[in-house]
Amino acid sequence: MNLKPGKFLPLLGFACGAFSVVCQWIILLNKAAAAGNSLLTETVRYYSYMTVWTNIMVTLCFGAVTIFASSSWSEFFRNKSVQAATVVYIVVVGLAYHFLLSGMFHPKGMEWFADFLLHYINPILFTLYWIWQAEKDSFNYGQSVQWLIFPAAYFVYSITRGFFTSWYPYYFVDVNTLGYGQVLLVSAVLMGGYALLGTLVIYGARILKAEKA
Repeated sequence: MNLKPGKFLPLLGFACGAFSVVCQWIILLNKAAAAGNSLLTETVRYYSYMTVWTNIMVTLCFGAVTIFASSSWSEFFRNKSVQAATVVYIVVVGLAYHFLLSGMFHPKGMEWFADFLLHYINPILFTLYWIWQAEKDSFNYGQSVQWLIFPAAYFVYSITRGFFTSWYPYYFVDVNTLGYGQVLLVSAVLMGGYALLGTLVIYGARILKAEKA
């Protein structure tokens, strides 16, 4: 393959994203099989984490500007607004994991490596890609509210699925423990964090676009 200048970072990001999502899934399936648990149930649970949703988005954004650039669906993931929103989502994933969740898990071996990619390397790679290479736009600040659709949809999905299964992916959205009032309050705070970070990304995009002009 003829590697064009500027393609190394997104190709690396695509490889890390795809590998980490699939690797962690395979590890989970192996654990489920060893414990005699349902592989379908464990798969649905795995793909119910915001970390996985967001890392899939990151991987698709990277793929859209590299090996899948000619695909019809790639235009959506090359969209300036979609890529800027994805920066917001993946940075929140990294920060939330580091400050709220990392102390609760102690993975080892390949599981640690996949976890490290998902929560640290992939957020860093995509942020660097967006700053250095992604096309910027003079976004209006109202778009930071539009970008809340994705996390809002996730919260609705998590709470709705939890209502029927009594399983929640994160302790801070666990209605069984916290109750609906506390979970909605936590969700509102997190949504405020997304909105604030979205505003900062828009501000940064304007500065970077102006410097490049």
